[in-house]
Amino acid sequence: MKRILIFALCMSGVFFIEESMAQTLTESLKKKVAKYLTAIYESDSPNPIKADDLNTRYEIYDILDQKGLDRQNIKAENGKIYIFRLLGADLCGTYAFVEGNKVQIVRMYTPEDYRAACDFMCRHQYRIEQVNTVLKYIIENDEYESNFSLPYMALPEEYRAELDSIRHAVNAL
Repeated sequence: MKRILIFALCMSGVFFIEESMAQTLTESLKKKVAKYLTAIYESDSPNPIKADDLNTRYEIYDILDQKGLDRQNIKAENGKIYIFRLLGADLCGTYAFVEGNKVQIVRMYTPEDYRAACDFMCRHQYRIEQVNTVLKYIIENDEYESNFSLPYMALPEEYRAELDSIRHAVNAL
């Protein structure tokens, strides 16, 4: 009986620590994203974006799980790649990588950026299907559709060359 009680106490402590870490990580992600978005969009505004403005002024979206962060249920996790954007704005190619309880904002514009994303996914043991899901999302949704919402052939030559360069770099991985 004593062992069961000790085990139950230990497990409740572990659960509390995990929940506390998830809360802190989520808060850290929200603060970093809010600060970044304020610098881009609201630097001159008397009403800067705050971490608590999640889902009212900005959103954070887990690419792999296809879920948005919210205030109660969905929490940030280590080893995840999140896209974020100001609601109603087109901020494309900017992601938050969460690793080691730290948040890093990454702009995905060059083949080296895609290599860094693949390295991140390898470090966190993403399966090949998961890697494909993330890369497909990044390339198709953010790169193709964000360029003035034009079809690939209607893009200026320089954008097509840049997209082709990225596609070749990803295929070479």
